[in-house]
Amino acid sequence: MRSGEKAEDGKLPLDEQADDLFAEAAAADSPSGSGRDQSKEQRRRFVTSRRPYRGRFARAVPAKEQRVDLAWDATITRTAHLQRGRREHAERQIEAATAAGNDVTPLAFRVRPDELQKRERVVARKRLILFLLDNSGSVVFKLLTLARRMVMASLEKAYLRRDRVAMVGFANDQPKQVFAPTNQIEVAAKTLTDMPKGGYTPLGPAMALCHKTFAKEMEQDDNIQPVLVLLTDGRANMDSTGRPDHAIDEVESAAERLMELSGIEVIFVDTTKPRKNDHPAQRLADFMQTERIEVGTFLHSSAGLEPQLTRFMHLLER
Repeated sequence: MRSGEKAEDGKLPLDEQADDLFAEAAAADSPSGSGRDQSKEQRRRFVTSRRPYRGRFARAVPAKEQRVDLAWDATITRTAHLQRGRREHAERQIEAATAAGNDVTPLAFRVRPDELQKRERVVARKRLILFLLDNSGSVVFKLLTLARRMVMASLEKAYLRRDRVAMVGFANDQPKQVFAPTNQIEVAAKTLTDMPKGGYTPLGPAMALCHKTFAKEMEQDDNIQPVLVLLTDGRANMDSTGRPDHAIDEVESAAERLMELSGIEVIFVDTTKPRKNDHPAQRLADFMQTERIEVGTFLHSSAGLEPQLTRFMHLLER
């Protein structure tokens, strides 16, 4: 049967019905708009629930060994055409058993264990958007302004989507959690106002702190999608011992661990100064498997930052 073609009873095939159910579940939790108009975005936002009975029913799938939250309607539908043959076979067995003097109760419907269907449910995936801000010695006022605007824009969206936002920066040459995961705009705004700046760049330890933050939150809630926003030029000059010896190695090691997180997305805002070698930034982008939003020219000129902010929000919504 071709896609979109209806059967004789006027219904779509089961796999297309399942797709509709995913879209309907998304539409029910969408702040605005129809499920079909936002199907691509909403399907990215909805994932299969790992826990029985949790979430909206989307479709029936083979139960296999997990015989909980069974979909009896789908099980009966998929095995109905087998019942006539099974009934005739059972009647012969009953006749033989009765002749032997055994009392056998006939079954109205026969289903084998491997034919059982269970309910597959979907839940809205919550994102944890973690900013890593390089507020070391090379930082400029416009970068802090850009970071604040990105954080505020993310928090405005987070309130509607049950997402949370956090930030890691540097203080006294050490990585520091600027503010913990939150969806409260007031909390982030107050903290960002007194953001320290200057000093060395322990980028590797800061990325390790990002990994630790993600891992802790994902352990508590397996429905979290990590989103890492890097605002840096990629130039690390201090490792976890306070020396420059293994600064680059620690960045690469932390990057590998971050990329092992399930479903991670990375947005890299490259702050490399104009006419300066951007090899460290490109190397970090390659490790994180992402493209760069280059803002160095805008940070060191009188040009506005609206184009970069718009592009960032586009990547965040992608």
